[in-house]
Amino acid sequence: MNISKAKLGLRLSIILGLILLLFPSLFQWITDDTIHQIGDFLGYKVLLTLLLILILLLVYQYFMHRLVLLENVSYDSTATENVNQTSEAEQKKLRIKLLSNLAEDEKKTLRIFIDGNKKQIRATYGRVPVESLIANGVIFIAPQLSVGGTISYSISDWAWEILRDNPKYLE
Repeated sequence: MNISKAKLGLRLSIILGLILLLFPSLFQWITDDTIHQIGDFLGYKVLLTLLLILILLLVYQYFMHRLVLLENVSYDSTATENVNQTSEAEQKKLRIKLLSNLAEDEKKTLRIFIDGNKKQIRATYGRVPVESLIANGVIFIAPQLSVGGTISYSISDWAWEILRDNPKYLE
């Protein structure tokens, strides 16, 4: 979400909050005499309050809907459609090139996954050379809690498939 859009949402929330805080002062003109003249069977003050809240919520919903539309337009813009998009074949070629140019310690780390037929391993942070593999998206830190000072590392699906089919990249 864009920061300017977040600021717009924050401004709308603050404005609506201030209006809701001002409700008692908006209805000070309705006194007991007015209620007796109109009739207290409807709860006129409550009815007007609910009506104003409904109107404010509809206005809020309208602006939030426009905000979502603006966000969708910015993501679906045809001007940015072809930027940084590569075909499946080009991606696979780049990934194979990446896996074929690994350092020896990186190959050793990936062999742990492939030889053990594991998509996830636990290791002490710093004992496994993973920084460049994480930076290139080959492996990632699993979103699980660490146990006993170890961290769970998972291999990405594309690296798993390529290395299982072609273990020659780890030699």
